[in-house]
Amino acid sequence: MINRLAHLPLNTAKCVRNIVANLIEHPVIVLTYHRVADLSNDPQLLAVSPKQFHEQICYLKKHYEIVHFKDNWFPRKKTGVAITFDDGYADNLHAALPILEEEKVPATFFITTGGIGTEQEFWWDDLERILLANNKLPEKCQLSWETKGKERCFNFQETSGRQLYNRLHPFTKKLPGRERQSFLTSLAEWAGVCPHQGRDSHRIITLGELHALNNSSMTTMGAHTLNHVQLSQLTEHEQRIEINGAKSQLEKWLGEEVMLFSYPFGGHFDFNKTSMRLCKEAGFTKVAANYSGQAHRFTNSYAIPRQLVRNWGIDQFAANMKRFHFL
Repeated sequence: MINRLAHLPLNTAKCVRNIVANLIEHPVIVLTYHRVADLSNDPQLLAVSPKQFHEQICYLKKHYEIVHFKDNWFPRKKTGVAITFDDGYADNLHAALPILEEEKVPATFFITTGGIGTEQEFWWDDLERILLANNKLPEKCQLSWETKGKERCFNFQETSGRQLYNRLHPFTKKLPGRERQSFLTSLAEWAGVCPHQGRDSHRIITLGELHALNNSSMTTMGAHTLNHVQLSQLTEHEQRIEINGAKSQLEKWLGEEVMLFSYPFGGHFDFNKTSMRLCKEAGFTKVAANYSGQAHRFTNSYAIPRQLVRNWGIDQFAANMKRFHFL
């Protein structure tokens, strides 16, 4: 039957394959969260309000078996759900964890280690702070910044912060960590704002808060690179530094082995076969991606699909959970 689906449109064929796979065995649906917070400006739609998050967790408890991401999921008697968080925001401790502990629901937190101990924000928040939270941008100009001892330039004609943000976000995403810092510093200086001065509302978790998060019986820690970079844009050596460096740093801080990892961004083009091999060589046992699909016993353990959750009311969340069974 699977072979007969090859002529169908890609999305249709994928859905049918997933339905057939789910008939063979009950899947695990892995959910991706980032933040639990009330934000007035959230261009990447990363935040789920505490109210919505609590309702979503209660819905999952009622309708699914909640499983730990780290566990062996198969065989299964019903569909399971694993909850994960990416990045390492402070609100993971202060807003998400109390709800998880109240409902006794486990979650895995994938931590980007490079910003811990600094006052800076994640680069996408820094970009939003510079361009969207700033109403006094100067006229169009040329930016210049240094990378590997050479000067790079960027010309833009956009006249609004939103236009600039939409253009610069994909550009900034592809920059290596150190060059990205240099670029954002140059952009902030052009915009007349303080470079890398984080807002409390967008704070990265501190080392003390990381320990508090890890001390809960409801949590497991995983790595998410040093600098939240697009691994597919890096050399093998650079990827190894990002992957192994984050693992080593977390293990040093937490005093325990870190066996889980998730790819930054996590789409099909954000990591590659080298990334998967390096994760296996580093000793990770499970690695999360970030594209639609369900997990089965035949799923690649180094590219586990996940479903991204937005700030949905309970009716929309329930409808999307039904869709996640076959998307």
